[in-house]
Amino acid sequence: MKIVNNEAFTLLETLVALAVILAALGGPVTLVTRGIFGSSFSKNRLIAANLAEEGVELIRLIREQNVMCAIKGGSGTKWDTDFDGTGTLTSAGPKTIDAVDMFTRSCVSGVTVKNPRRGGNCGTTGLRIDAAGRYNHVSGAPTIFTRCVDVVRPVADEGSIPKQDIMEVISRVEWNEKGTPRNFEVRERLYNWK
Repeated sequence: MKIVNNEAFTLLETLVALAVILAALGGPVTLVTRGIFGSSFSKNRLIAANLAEEGVELIRLIREQNVMCAIKGGSGTKWDTDFDGTGTLTSAGPKTIDAVDMFTRSCVSGVTVKNPRRGGNCGTTGLRIDAAGRYNHVSGAPTIFTRCVDVVRPVADEGSIPKQDIMEVISRVEWNEKGTPRNFEVRERLYNWK
């Protein structure tokens, strides 16, 4: 008696099994790929949001230093001046700003303040990150982010508040995410509260 062993896979069975395995692996691979891209975008968006908010906070610091100088009796010092170290509100248009590029000025005898300087025109220099993890325009490794901060006057009064007692701060961070331009913008109004 002769026994025939027909337990081997045919070519068709092998192809069907391979298609089932590939279909089962395709979903998880797609999810992992999208998850990696999504986490990179989320991380960059979070960094951009914090950098944009920091831009507003740096302008707020300058405003508060100017108010302190005016209260101490600094001649010619107003709440909305000396945003770039020249004694003026600002030169027109958005400018760079960071917490590393600072200038010191004497507002009255014995009182000095250290303010962040609104620097060059936007788009000319991107942000860098130094060894301490601070984003700036002075030193460190280049990043994908640029930040521009603009300080403007509103065109009309806001209720009972005259427009000369209001500054609108617009802080915008831009970056390129795998060939797609992205941005994050924060707008805030600051008031003459003294």
